[in-house]
Amino acid sequence: MHIDGNGVGRFFAGLQGKLSDVRPVSAALAQATKDAAAEAMIAVLKASVQPPGGGKPVVPARPILLGGDDLTVLLRADLALDFAQSFSAAFERKTKELFGQIEGLQGHEGLTAKTGIVFMGPKQPFVQAYELCEDLAKEARAETQSRVSFWRLTGAMIPRDADEIEALTSRDGMTFWRKSWAWDEFAKLEDLVEVMSSDEIGRGPLRRVPELAQAGRTGSGPAPEEVYRRALNVLRNRAPAIHAGFLNAMRELGVDHAETRFDADGYVPLLDAHVLGKLAEDQAA
Repeated sequence: MHIDGNGVGRFFAGLQGKLSDVRPVSAALAQATKDAAAEAMIAVLKASVQPPGGGKPVVPARPILLGGDDLTVLLRADLALDFAQSFSAAFERKTKELFGQIEGLQGHEGLTAKTGIVFMGPKQPFVQAYELCEDLAKEARAETQSRVSFWRLTGAMIPRDADEIEALTSRDGMTFWRKSWAWDEFAKLEDLVEVMSSDEIGRGPLRRVPELAQAGRTGSGPAPEEVYRRALNVLRNRAPAIHAGFLNAMRELGVDHAETRFDADGYVPLLDAHVLGKLAEDQAA
């Protein structure tokens, strides 16, 4: 995981002529980053230090870089998103608080953070994954809000950057990977994941998301929307309440029509939800 502040260079450029000495600002930014990391570690990692059933306490994370506005850390996959969200909220609050103590910056709203996360296995190459992680953080850049971009590696081949992921997950005007998420939007994706984790969906065709996402790509077999409609019909007949919950979760993500998988921009949320669900399954295994 790599996290850094949004618009930091532009922020400091804007201080020229406004402050005679920016060193207190740099110190405040570095302190805000350290404080945010400490808060996230206490809030998210502390409860996981003691292994289930006892044994030697182990912190499920290893910091690689912590300085300035940057944080790079290896940590257990199931904790990554909660850690990133906790850090981002604390970073926004701490930069506002500490900048407000500097003459000339009173009333500053603070900075937001961008996060890139690569979920990987222990035998996959770190260097390439780290480079991808940095590029995903750039993809999450948005000065007005903290955002996150993530990708789960499933094979030996590692995409070089976000553009390559987009190429792998886009076709026919649709994309199965959303480049980045604001944290309030991400909560809606988590709601879809929760619905899709139900046993009723687990026994039906909607659970086979990768196959559903690829349906029709080769030009043979049923069209993707036909596969999707059939899956929804199976779910509606088997579990009407889950079917309604699924449609509502999709609607919250912008998919307003029950007959389609995609929103107005052609984004299909199913694969991103599947990725998050697989992370939970991997940890349980």
